[in-house]
Amino acid sequence: MTGDRTAQLAARCFRGADGVALLAYLRALTLDRALAPDATDAALRHLEGQRQLVRHLIHLIDLGRAGPDASPAPKGDDA
Repeated sequence: MTGDRTAQLAARCFRGADGVALLAYLRALTLDRALAPDATDAALRHLEGQRQLVRHLIHLIDLGRAGPDASPAPKGDDA
């Protein structure tokens, strides 16, 4: 499956109110979550893996919504 096709599928899956709600839930579980200072190395690594997956999904959704002919957005310091 090509990258463009995957991005289109991701954008389609996460469009509409249900998709927006699910993505907000995934963000809350991962990107908006902080672990306690006494978290184990394994817990930190596990959460970081989850965060990477959610960031990848967000990236695919953005690409799919922009379409195959859209020029890539410039990456800033927070990317």
